[in-house]
Amino acid sequence: MEDIAQRPQDVIDDRFFTLHFGISKEEVRSRVILTPFLPVNYFAAYAPGMKIMKKRSIETGISEMLTVIRTGMGGPATGDVVLMLNNTGCKTILFVGSCGGIGKAAIGDIILAESVCIGEGFSNYFLPGRQVNIQENIILQADSGLLSQFSDYCSRNNTAFTTGRVFSVGTMFAETKELIQTLENMCFLGVEMEVSSLYSAARFCGMKALALLYVADLPSSKPFFREHSAEDKDKIKAARSALVQSAVEFITAGPR
Repeated sequence: MEDIAQRPQDVIDDRFFTLHFGISKEEVRSRVILTPFLPVNYFAAYAPGMKIMKKRSIETGISEMLTVIRTGMGGPATGDVVLMLNNTGCKTILFVGSCGGIGKAAIGDIILAESVCIGEGFSNYFLPGRQVNIQENIILQADSGLLSQFSDYCSRNNTAFTTGRVFSVGTMFAETKELIQTLENMCFLGVEMEVSSLYSAARFCGMKALALLYVADLPSSKPFFREHSAEDKDKIKAARSALVQSAVEFITAGPR
């Protein structure tokens, strides 16, 4: 079947790429970390000599072994950045973000997204008569080798984690009680907005990708729009710091 989307290399020239990211295609490293909202300097703390550039809504960091890009929130922003990395030296992508925890997931947990169910499409959640049919939605997989290697890394470094599947929604306002209960019944661990775009775009470009998520809220009991307790804030900060450090150290060491 012919691809619907245009090939990025056919429409993105070198000048546009540099204007967007602040670096040339040739400067992109083979190992890339993407994050929707975390400042690049969080990662630079573990990557000595990283140079940081800010262009429009994109922030880019580059060191000898690593490129870090803050894409902006939402599936389209993440997916477009992955597509624009096509025809560069990028081979491996780690995504570092957050999710709402479902079921047994607790505030501060770290989830390795083994798979993701596509629930994207902003309009699907608001048009009369439309609903998201989870049973019919497509499941995308993380790169199995990358997942195995990062799991081993976490175990060696005594970093607690859970492996499971997550659900990508088209808007943060889609996290209704009905949807969350359905996802819990189907044993999903998290709900977020970017992972399905990451995995689909990476597959389209022939790149390895794995999403690493820390649980920052619980939609059914501690939603994102309510103030967290001091204890929960500490758990979130600790999980975020551990994940950022782990991502940089793992990918700098060179996954096979």
